[in-house]
Amino acid sequence: MCVRRRGEDLESAFASVIEPYSAPGFENAVRATDILNTAKASAGIIKLIDSIHVVLFQAERAGDRMTFPASVPSDGEYEVIVGHYESYAYGTARLLIDGKPVGESLTGTGPDIRPAEPKALGTVRLASGEHELALELVAPDGEAGRYWMGITFVALEPAGGSTRDRAARPRIRTAERLRPSGPDGTLGLRIVRADGAVDYVFSAPDDAERTYDEDFVVAALFARVRTDAEGSVLQANVVGGARLNARGLSLRLEPAAWTARVVEVDEANREVVLDSALPEDGRLRGSAVYFSSPAYSRNTAYHVDRITVEDGRSRLRVREATFILGKAVIDGDPLDAETLASLVPHDYAKARGGTPPPEVDFFRGKLLRNADGTAETTIRNLVYGQPLKIGVDSVKGFRAGDESFYHDLRPGDRALIHAWATLTRVGENLYQLEANTAVRLLFAGRDGQVFYRIGGDEWHSAEDGLIPAEAVANATVDLRVD
Repeated sequence: MCVRRRGEDLESAFASVIEPYSAPGFENAVRATDILNTAKASAGIIKLIDSIHVVLFQAERAGDRMTFPASVPSDGEYEVIVGHYESYAYGTARLLIDGKPVGESLTGTGPDIRPAEPKALGTVRLASGEHELALELVAPDGEAGRYWMGITFVALEPAGGSTRDRAARPRIRTAERLRPSGPDGTLGLRIVRADGAVDYVFSAPDDAERTYDEDFVVAALFARVRTDAEGSVLQANVVGGARLNARGLSLRLEPAAWTARVVEVDEANREVVLDSALPEDGRLRGSAVYFSSPAYSRNTAYHVDRITVEDGRSRLRVREATFILGKAVIDGDPLDAETLASLVPHDYAKARGGTPPPEVDFFRGKLLRNADGTAETTIRNLVYGQPLKIGVDSVKGFRAGDESFYHDLRPGDRALIHAWATLTRVGENLYQLEANTAVRLLFAGRDGQVFYRIGGDEWHSAEDGLIPAEAVANATVDLRVD
């Protein structure tokens, strides 16, 4: 965990390395995001509730299915474990593997929204490779008749080796800081694990190039390198930057980011229109898209659901349900020419330590618009209380009783999507690459050519080490260094 602070005569960067002192997690688990990226519904809607890591299947009737793949590494007996949520709106479902029901049904109906205990459904024999899993709704939540269910993961654990029975052990031996060159506010960490592997973690407030101890060169907001006990790279990650040089590996992202301006906000469809063309081949699906403005005190992150391009502009739909931050109901006449009052409190205006100054107010610069669209204004600050006070540029057009909404986005905002890449060693001179951009790879001391392939197809030569963008779209790329 990294914390940066700035103030009068103060600039600091602090890291807390937390020991993951717990039992190992479930093996061969497909989690909410993985399920969302691959799931198909026979009817109904599939959504991600990102805040609680739940994929929600809103089926229409009994028998509707959400199908998604899961893999096991070898032939054998596997225990099937499902993590799911309870809610007053959830019904009952069952899990099928390759069309056959497994164990008892999952009942999600409950008085509160909370995680249920992971449920073991029994043991099945599976061949190595990919299998089709299906969540089938069998009963509604009750009188409301909602055939909904939310799940967090499905794990296929080797029988007899359940992680639930394994003791927790410490995993970190030491943690040290690495000294960087360049601007302040950077963090470099060397974390030596109990198994001999070493994690190098780098965090910076910008993507300027910096050199750290042990000749690591990083030009990114975040990077991580894991090496084995001999110092060979096992995995490398880069987010929000163009370059990582580590232990003889050179990894470059081309491009390192995409930026655009918001032209239009379509609240009803959870979409924004942007003034430039973004990749629409699926590789940005699931990526974080950040919206910002000099008028705001903060930026906001959403997740890309889909992108379509027409006439040089992109229509980007997000996974989140809305861009609305909340509702206000105007209480009586304006308090003055720049202050409205609302009957509806908003917890985001209830800051610790009293009312924040306007320049750091959560709502600063956001748009306030009444429901019929006849009045809108820019928010300066909110003062929590009863009634809630809303400082604005102008109260013109707002009337007592108006339902009004706080809009998180507006035309003119800047949209930013960071490029990222993950390289993992899977064998002698064999790697796998996941990314949302073209990646150029060079391995020091190896004169051989880099080859790549997708899904077991034929190998292609990577000219000058470049893995093209069309190769990484929607797929994990196999790499071979001869």
